[in-house]
Amino acid sequence: MRSVRGWVSGGGATVLAIAGGVIASGCRPDSVTGAREQLAGDDTRAVTYRLPLTREAYGPRRFLENTTTEVLEDGVLAIPLPSDTLRGPVGAALLFTRRLDFEIAERVPPGALRRDEMASAIAVSEIRRAPLRLVLYHTSRATLVLVEPSLALVRTDASGEPVRDDSGALDLERGSSGAPIRVPLGDRLEIARGQRFELEREAAPVVDRLAELLVAREPVAIVLTASLRVSGSDQPRVRPGDALFLIHRVSVALDLVPPDSGIVIRRTEVLDGLGFSDLDADDIEERLIGAGTIVDVENEIPFRLRVHLAYVGGRRANEDVFEAEDRVLLEPLTVAGRRGPGGPIPRETLEVEVPGSRVRPLLGDDFTLGIRIRLLPGPAPGGRGALRIMDLVRIDAQVFADLRARGGS
Repeated sequence: MRSVRGWVSGGGATVLAIAGGVIASGCRPDSVTGAREQLAGDDTRAVTYRLPLTREAYGPRRFLENTTTEVLEDGVLAIPLPSDTLRGPVGAALLFTRRLDFEIAERVPPGALRRDEMASAIAVSEIRRAPLRLVLYHTSRATLVLVEPSLALVRTDASGEPVRDDSGALDLERGSSGAPIRVPLGDRLEIARGQRFELEREAAPVVDRLAELLVAREPVAIVLTASLRVSGSDQPRVRPGDALFLIHRVSVALDLVPPDSGIVIRRTEVLDGLGFSDLDADDIEERLIGAGTIVDVENEIPFRLRVHLAYVGGRRANEDVFEAEDRVLLEPLTVAGRRGPGGPIPRETLEVEVPGSRVRPLLGDDFTLGIRIRLLPGPAPGGRGALRIMDLVRIDAQVFADLRARGGS
C-alpha cells in the first residue's frame, strides 16, 4: 500500500495538493516477476496481489502548478492578483480650486484571474479574506489631502469606459442589500511631497464580486473616489501636469465558505500496472477468486471531503478518466472536516468488492488514475474554513486480487 498525503489549498482549491511517501505492504509480492512465479505454481494455494492506486508524491506548489500562490503570515495559502496602477491627472484642476471631488477608474482585464481550478473555486465560494495592499503617491510639490477615499467596482461599456446613470454618477456594483460595494481607505489621508503612503485594508466584499465577474468574463473596472484638497499656501506649488497615483495589489486568501455543491479538485496520474500480457491477463481472470478495493482517508482540513477514484487501462493522462466509457468508478468516500487545529483527525475507511472484469485495466503495463476530491462546507459556523499549507489529507488506496495458482481446485 502506498500512502498519499494531500495539502488542500485546491486541492486544494479550492484548492488541494498531494504530498507524501510510500509504505510497502507485507501482503504484496516483492515484484511483478515474483507474482508471476507464484501464480504459475502447481499447488492449490491462493496468491493475493495488492496494487496501489495512489503512489506519487506532490508538494502544494506542484498541485497548484498552474496557479501562483503565496503564504500569508498564519500559513493560509493565497492567490495574488496582478498589481496595477491607477493614475489621475489632478494638477490642472487644483490650480483653480483648493478642493476637487475626483474619481479614477481603470478596467480590470479578464485575464487578471486565470480561469483554472482555483479561479473557479474562488468564483463560486464566499471569500472571507482578501488583503488589499495600497501605495499612494503624487508628483506635486505640495501636500495633498484625500478625504474619505474609497475603492469600488464599476461597470464598463464595450470600450472600457465606466458606465454612468442618468444623473452622471458611476454605476457601482452593489451587494445583496443593494448598497454599493466599497472598501473605505480612511477618513483623511495626508500625502506629503515625495511621500509614498502605504496601507493595507480588508477587501473581501469587493474581491468576492470581482472574482465572479472576471471568471464570467464580464467587464468591470476598479475606481478610486475621494475629495482631494490642498492648502492655500501650497497651491502655488501645484503644476498643471501633476498626477496622483495608486498602486493596488490583492491577495485572495483560501479562507472561504464553499457552496453546498462543493468545490471539485482533480488530478490525473499514469501509474505502473502489473505488467502482464493479454494472454496472461486472460489466464488471471479465469483464476480470479475475488477482488476489491480499500480506500482509507485521514482529513486534517476544516472542510468535509468526498473522495472519488476511477481508473482506465493504458496511458491516457490527457483524458478525463471519469468521463471515459471504459472507466472503472470506485465508490466514493466521505470524511468529516476537522474541528480546529487541535481536534481529533477524522478518518474513514471503505472496502468494497470489485468484479473480475473491473480488475482487467490494472493488469497491463500502465493504467491511468483519476482522483476527484470535492470540498464541502465543514463543521465551523457557516461552513467556513481556511486552507493552510500545514494541513494534510492522507489518502491510502489499493486494489487487491486473490488468485488461485494454476492447477489448483
